[in-house]
Amino acid sequence: MSDQASRAVPLVICLAFVLGVYGFSAVSRQADPKFSRELKSSYPTTAYQALFETKSAKGAGTVMLSCDGQGHMRIKELANLVQFSQQVHNTIGQTKVEEVVVNVDRVTILNYLTGKKYIINEQEKTYEEKDLTNLGVGIYDEAMYESSKAKRLPDTTIDGEPVRGWLTTFPLSDADQIEAYFSKRTGCLVKAKGAGVETRLMGYKPVPLPPPAFVPPPSFTKKRSL
Repeated sequence: MSDQASRAVPLVICLAFVLGVYGFSAVSRQADPKFSRELKSSYPTTAYQALFETKSAKGAGTVMLSCDGQGHMRIKELANLVQFSQQVHNTIGQTKVEEVVVNVDRVTILNYLTGKKYIINEQEKTYEEKDLTNLGVGIYDEAMYESSKAKRLPDTTIDGEPVRGWLTTFPLSDADQIEAYFSKRTGCLVKAKGAGVETRLMGYKPVPLPPPAFVPPPSFTKKRSL
């Protein structure tokens, strides 16, 4: 017999933090009172492009981050192994676990000076404007850690890069801890680990994308936010 369409609530969200760029898109939709900062005076001031790989036991994704050093950032999220498992019941009472694969391809532009972010839909040629919260660009933003009561970890070296580390609870949660290390030379994230997800710097270039990359394309249509 064929499976019935009655399905239980998903049991395991396997890459919840990859889908949210591990502390950016998913959780940075809300402000967190434990991170107290003024965005327009606490943005990264070094211009660069960086490539990150994010892994968990359930899959992997990549993040491309660019900063112009003048209050603007652009983040592109890619993930093609994002899955969740759910129970499926058929008409004779049998239960099986079914996995669903989701592809993610998303661009978000952040403007620390105006406190706005823009979610770009390149396929539809549209964008949404939303408020930028005090989390900034999430785990990739060292000022987020500095603005909280994060524990300062001893300086160390990762992949030959001198780094400074921070330890705090994950944004919007006091249950999971996140450990992050930033380059003492560039201020760029080198490694972060928490809640079963690890993010690591894979490539770095000390130049930003061209200025048009940090504003919504003028030919795109602005969508009304829900």
